[in-house]
Amino acid sequence: MPNKARILIVSDGTGQTIRQVIKAAMAQFPNEDIYLSRHKYITNIKQVSDIINDAKENHDLIIHTIINEKIRDQINKECFSNHIRCVDLIGQLLNNLSNIFESSPSNLPGELYDVNEQYFKKVDALEFTLNHDDGKNIETLKSADIILVGVSRTSKTPLSILLALEGYKVVNIPLVNKTQPPPLLFQIDQKKIFALTINPIELYKIRKKRTEKLGIENTNNEYSN
Repeated sequence: MPNKARILIVSDGTGQTIRQVIKAAMAQFPNEDIYLSRHKYITNIKQVSDIINDAKENHDLIIHTIINEKIRDQINKECFSNHIRCVDLIGQLLNNLSNIFESSPSNLPGELYDVNEQYFKKVDALEFTLNHDDGKNIETLKSADIILVGVSRTSKTPLSILLALEGYKVVNIPLVNKTQPPPLLFQIDQKKIFALTINPIELYKIRKKRTEKLGIENTNNEYSN
């Protein structure tokens, strides 16, 4: 049976940074197990006392990323006096950076994930792109930053999503044999349009596999031809 340790995640934000660090560390202990208890948005000393009492009772490990110096020092002090194992993930780094830059940190928690104009721009771009996947809502084509065209299975959608995550509003339009592209495509700024190409033999292989997964026995059809 693996040992199961209890770890208290203490953060003035969501605690996601600590979770990622723990995940990386636990990869080195494949036969062990842990239980995580997350304490989010810690902003005052009273909250610290409650966490310390909880950790004392169960002999837990505390891992924290507290930006506020007074709260951080209080956690470290109480852990030391109560013989609680404690890891301060950010305190020493902040102290060393202060020495290097000869300045003090802002002590404002959550700045890494601060919601700003760039964030909202990416959200809008992603929503626009999803609503214009595979030739949908073509009437608002002029609002796009980038327009991708290409035959089916040339990775238009994955590329559209990647570009949207960079803040670009993307429309992707499939080119279908014996079907004319939408007229509006010829009426907009042509510099926005990018055509995706693929080796015909590789395209045939991809389409053949797709028809097989869909359960179509005759793969020599118009789609895979």
